[in-house]
Amino acid sequence: NIPHAGRGAFANRFIPKGGLVAPAPLVHLPNRSSLILYEHFVNEDGKWKRNVTKPYHHQLLLNYCFGHRESTLLLCPYGFLTFLINHDAQNPNARIQWSVRQRHPEFFSSFLDVWGGTNHNALSLDFVALR
Repeated sequence: NIPHAGRGAFANRFIPKGGLVAPAPLVHLPNRSSLILYEHFVNEDGKWKRNVTKPYHHQLLLNYCFGHRESTLLLCPYGFLTFLINHDAQNPNARIQWSVRQRHPEFFSSFLDVWGGTNHNALSLDFVALR
């Protein structure tokens, strides 16, 4: 018995190989440091302040985002129930790929500082069936 086995997304219809399992619009976070949690203290005015010299953890959202160690950018899927999609790493049943329909495809060839401050969905991923 595997603890918590059986949790996840299950299809209630046949999805052929290469078929779309689910779309996943992406929230872009231009600065991954926004997910750092810091210790807090009460200042002399009686207000809570974060102590930026004492980070202690990261927001759980970080576990569900895509990024690169040499970039501050994080891309976080927020599609309906897509956070429940999981699979065996040795025998996956779905792949993740860029959606063929992007709201702002020009972002792929632009610098982050040009579009990072936009406050709407711009890019998307697709979960595609492998078998």
